[in-house]
Amino acid sequence: MTDFDFVKEKLGEKELLAQLAEECAELGKAALKLRRAIGCGNPTPVTEEQARENLAEEMADVTGCMRLLGIDVADVGAIIEKKMRRWRARLEG
Repeated sequence: MTDFDFVKEKLGEKELLAQLAEECAELGKAALKLRRAIGCGNPTPVTEEQARENLAEEMADVTGCMRLLGIDVADVGAIIEKKMRRWRARLEG
C-alpha cells in the first residue's frame, strides 16, 4: 500500500476536508508573511527566502490534500486558465 493510499484510507473524506481547510489557512498565513518579508512597513524576522520556501511548502500541502480528495490537479489547470482570462479582463477594463 502506498503512503498516499494509506493516508486516504486511514483518514477518510471528512477528515481530509478538515485537513484541507487547515492547510488553506496556513497557505494564507504564509502568503501574508511573504508580503511582510518583501517589505510593507511591518517587518518580520523571517527572510524573504524563508517566507518563499514556506509558501511553497504550504502550496504543496494544499495540493496533496486536493489529490487525496480525488481532485485531479491537471484538471484544475483548465479552471486556472479561465480565471486568469477573467482576471486579466478585469484589470484591463
